[in-house]
Amino acid sequence: YTYRLKKTEGWHNEIYDAVFLALGHPQYADYYGLDGSKNYIGNPYPMKDQLTGLSPEDRIGIIGSGATGIDLIRFFHDQLSPKTSINLLCSRT
Repeated sequence: YTYRLKKTEGWHNEIYDAVFLALGHPQYADYYGLDGSKNYIGNPYPMKDQLTGLSPEDRIGIIGSGATGIDLIRFFHDQLSPKTSINLLCSRT
């Protein structure tokens, strides 16, 4: 099989061998009961709006090593150029 994508303006010319629908993920789980805590951001998206109050001197911790964690590291590296390390906090299961 091959696939083509269609928008309201019409069909794309590109033909694809595979199409991945990566539309999002379930709502963030607050396993640590941090919701409502000072400086806790439960949902960072859209990052350009949610993460405006941070400066390069701030210490940043990210809980979870999934796609959102990687997005956050890339965002901070590109947009904030932090002067301290970013800590990625992961659990072992």
